[in-house]
Amino acid sequence: MFDRLQRNKKIFHLLCSSVLSIFLLQTLAWSAPAQAPSIPSASLIQIPVSEIIRNPAKLPIPSEHATLKEFHVGNNGKLIIHFQDAHSNYSGQLNMAKALETMMKQTGIDVVFVEGADQEVTLRETKKVTDQKTWGVAANRLLLQGIISGEEYLNLTSDLPVRLMGMEYQDLYDENLITYKDLIRHREAAGKYMSQIKTKVRSLKERLYTDDLL
Repeated sequence: MFDRLQRNKKIFHLLCSSVLSIFLLQTLAWSAPAQAPSIPSASLIQIPVSEIIRNPAKLPIPSEHATLKEFHVGNNGKLIIHFQDAHSNYSGQLNMAKALETMMKQTGIDVVFVEGADQEVTLRETKKVTDQKTWGVAANRLLLQGIISGEEYLNLTSDLPVRLMGMEYQDLYDENLITYKDLIRHREAAGKYMSQIKTKVRSLKERLYTDDLL
């Protein structure tokens, strides 16, 4: 099975346990029927995607949560937004979730492509376990533990019609994962070797380089 699909199963079991604990701790006032996702009305969309495609600088990015590093204007009428985020970092993932929420509300964008999956992994069935307020507590705990990511947190805690779509080719992803695991096993030895090389290079520079080159 693919990593993210396996992780979603694990998430589901952990969420059920978390939600059960939260239910026992919360008052009856928290109980409320789950609300169906609401699709942003066309009248609420401030910047249509077509306009952002023509001028990516107009992409609504809340400065307190994200920074636009660079953009490129293509000629095929497509828009791709690439988030560079710190994996398993609570504040980084929370900021990404809030930035995504702002962009989705103001543009109507609803698809988020995710790593580690080759098919749709939207958590719509998992959301049915309980109401949105309870998810706010449970999902925050799971995000803090690094079990879920920012887009999954947004999917669980908001009423936006978020769609999480896997972007991997399974064979290539599995090959890369094996390579990464192999690298981890040899990282300590490789680090020591690189440190030795740096020391020798530094010594050679001091002996052979002129003062100007140093």
